[in-house]
Amino acid sequence: MDLQSLETQNLLLIALSILVFILVFQNFFLRSRYKRIFRKNKEFSIENVISEHLSRTDRVEKDMEALLKDIVKLQEHSKKMVQKANMKRYNAFSDTGSNQSFTISLLDANNNGLLLTGLHSREGVRLYAKPVADGSSEHQLSNEEAEILREALN
Repeated sequence: MDLQSLETQNLLLIALSILVFILVFQNFFLRSRYKRIFRKNKEFSIENVISEHLSRTDRVEKDMEALLKDIVKLQEHSKKMVQKANMKRYNAFSDTGSNQSFTISLLDANNNGLLLTGLHSREGVRLYAKPVADGSSEHQLSNEEAEILREALN
C-alpha cells in the first residue's frame, strides 16, 4: 500500500467516526424525547398518547365552557352592584357652622340606586333616601342632590 492510499483511508475513517458520533448524539436526544413523550404510557404506543391528549383537550374545553358561563353570570350580576358612588358635603342651613350636611349617590351600571341625604341642623340630623331609576328620581331633588346625581351619571 502506498502512503496516499493510507492517508485517504485515515481521512475516510475520521469522517466516518465523526458521522457515527453525530448519529449517536442525535439518537441520544431522540431517545430522551421519546421517553418524555411516553413517560406515562407504559405501552409506548403513539395511539395511546394521542388518545390521552385528546381526552385532556376535551376536559379542558368543557372546563373552559363552564368558566365562560360563570364569567357571563358574574358580569350580569356585577351590573346590579354599586358601581357609581359619589359624595358631597355642604352647609344646608346658614345658621349652622361648617359642612356637616351630605349627599351620597349609590348607582349600579344601569343608573339605578339611591341618593342618601343627611341634613345637619342645630336640632339634629335628618336622613332622607330617594330612589333613582334610569338616572332620575320621581322625587324632587335639591340642588346638591341634582349635582351629585349628574356627577355620578358622568
